[in-house]
Amino acid sequence: MDRVLMLSPWSFDKYLLVLHKLGVGEVVNQLKFNRVSFWVQIHGLPIMSQTKDVGLRIGETLGRVEKVDVDDKGFCLGNYLWIRVLVDISTPLCRGRLVRMGGPLPTWVDFKYERLPIFCYWCGLVDHDEKDCMQWMRSKESLRAEDKQYGPWLRAVPDRVQRPQMVVASKKEC
Repeated sequence: MDRVLMLSPWSFDKYLLVLHKLGVGEVVNQLKFNRVSFWVQIHGLPIMSQTKDVGLRIGETLGRVEKVDVDDKGFCLGNYLWIRVLVDISTPLCRGRLVRMGGPLPTWVDFKYERLPIFCYWCGLVDHDEKDCMQWMRSKESLRAEDKQYGPWLRAVPDRVQRPQMVVASKKEC
């Protein structure tokens, strides 16, 4: 059971399946199945900002951070920072954030969700797809495809073994 929960999210017929391990004193009919753990890739961070602290701070804007994938020194030298976050799925998925990295201007970082099931490209909710969206129905199908705020680009390609980015500096001859 713990292995199944740890490898979540799960889907059935490409739709999200929300699982919950009952705790002591919990009553089934009082549970809200509105939180799911996702591995989220944070793209666009400067390489030296891919740290545990930054992962925690950005991740807390998405939900409860369960893990930040960094080395023993607290760094990640891959293409992105990888965090596991308990996300509230009753709200639209977050596409990214403007974050301050110490410079004069904030930097936009993109979020990509691993094992993301079917979700709505109109409103960003994971409990339906675009043909069942109330926003789409209320518009009497007048919305155009270019009005979609979400898309398949929000799905991450799982890459369990990130290759570190290498920076090679050439030696300048005098």
